[in-house]
Amino acid sequence: MKDVQSRELGPEEVLADTLYGSDENCEQAAALSVAVISSVGGPPPGAGLTLADFQLSPDGPVLACPQGEATRATNCRKHRYRAAFSSPRCHACPQRSRCPVKPGKHYHYRRYDEKANRLAPRRARNRAMETGPGSKSRLAQLIFLVKGHMQTFGTTITNFIIPDVSCYPFELKMAA
Repeated sequence: MKDVQSRELGPEEVLADTLYGSDENCEQAAALSVAVISSVGGPPPGAGLTLADFQLSPDGPVLACPQGEATRATNCRKHRYRAAFSSPRCHACPQRSRCPVKPGKHYHYRRYDEKANRLAPRRARNRAMETGPGSKSRLAQLIFLVKGHMQTFGTTITNFIIPDVSCYPFELKMAA
């Protein structure tokens, strides 16, 4: 990126696959004023609610829970955030069994770090793209099916042209 920017050809956005979409790469690109558009790697989130389901402020703090309940207090210490929610409201919440908010002394708390805060909007965007309109269209299913058959056909042709010699009883020798 530095090379193309030195020639004044640098992009403002880069589309990348998951491997190049790590948080570290995104941070380095942001330092060069380039946005990396990529899926977030790592294991998929479990069945419960994640930080991506909460309403987040652009500068970090959680503004509200997935049910719309506003935070009572938020703080940040040493790059770690803590959002406090009303305990009586959390006890009565229909999402309580799926929610990552944990009970504390005075409130229920959602704790997270800066990296999780940066990844949450990207995970939410990925989820929207996966479940958005047209995501499971018949055309997409057909393309996926044809792609699988083409890969199988390609492997079959390759194995026919370049056979596995280990299965033959003879040995090739070269005369000097």
